[in-house]
Amino acid sequence: MSLLDHPSWSVVAPFIQVLPYGRDTSRQKTRFRLELVGDYDLAYVLDLTDVCASCGAVIHPFRARHTRPCTVYVAVTCELAVNVACSRSRAAADEYNRIRAGLLTAAVIGGWHV
Repeated sequence: MSLLDHPSWSVVAPFIQVLPYGRDTSRQKTRFRLELVGDYDLAYVLDLTDVCASCGAVIHPFRARHTRPCTVYVAVTCELAVNVACSRSRAAADEYNRIRAGLLTAAVIGGWHV
């Protein structure tokens, strides 16, 4: 299942922002991050579950970075400590691109900040 099809997608999508990956030095293809910004319910988003885009295992697609202040990012695959291969898969790349495209479409139609 795509994160775009998740029952809570319409609740969290307005808070997801597409950001360029800051440490990217490639000039050919800029990578991006999906981060949550704004006034969202932290406990709610961290408690959501979905399936890994690659292997189908149950995951938490919204994960906290242990920074000050806490930032939350979108991850569509298993955690690296569980299965590195999932995060490197074509299925993962495709899902991130679907989410980005869905957010950009919603931003144009609904006025969300992306």
